[in-house]
Amino acid sequence: MTPRDRDRYRQKLLERREGLLRDVAHVRAEMAGLAEQREPEFEEQAGDDRATQVLDRLDAREQVELELVEAALARLDDGRFGTCAACQKPIAVRRLTALPWTPYCRDCAEAVERGTSAGEEPEARPAPLPPDYALLTGSELEAAIREHLHEDGRVDMDELRIVCRGAVVHLEGVLPSAAERQILLHTLTDVMGLANVVDRLRISEVPWEREDRTADNLAAEQKPWDQAVGSEDIVEATEDGADFMAPDRPVPDEE
Repeated sequence: MTPRDRDRYRQKLLERREGLLRDVAHVRAEMAGLAEQREPEFEEQAGDDRATQVLDRLDAREQVELELVEAALARLDDGRFGTCAACQKPIAVRRLTALPWTPYCRDCAEAVERGTSAGEEPEARPAPLPPDYALLTGSELEAAIREHLHEDGRVDMDELRIVCRGAVVHLEGVLPSAAERQILLHTLTDVMGLANVVDRLRISEVPWEREDRTADNLAAEQKPWDQAVGSEDIVEATEDGADFMAPDRPVPDEE
């Protein structure tokens, strides 16, 4: 950076600092005037309180910007101006021209806004949705996925949770087998063309422990050929371990 560039940035920072100082002084004067003019009536007092809160927030925001301007002036003095405070890479000239007090490059500033650590590599942007789904909202995409899986019929969806945020499909819950998991992932990625799938599924082969799957209901789902065959002969039933079925008519005597 040339001395002429540094002088130009310094002038812009000094002008911004002067403007902020004027604004802060004006806001504080407005707040003091509101405090003196308050009326005892409840409604007017409530309105004044709301106005004071707005002015207070504006004052705090301008105070933060003023601190950023002062820090940028300090960086001009020690030679660090124009270098990102997080990743140590040069800040783009266009960004410095628009925001000469910024301490971060664009990527690190976005990371700070997202709440992640500045200086980390930015996450890759998710691939766009296929044209058939590009105009769908998250809930509409979820419904389309569920409808497709329901028509396919190979995946147990009772314990499956699907959440779509933007172009990303999040899978949570439990599936009964790894095979169904592979079918599900194949259907989403290869068949439907959804490239951004976050898989947090768990596999459990035990029956779902739900109220609608109690022991009585599981017994009712038993196939006829799985059930023990009963016998009208109490001795035969005892020997075979089958159920004794009382006859509905007298048994003829043996000759």
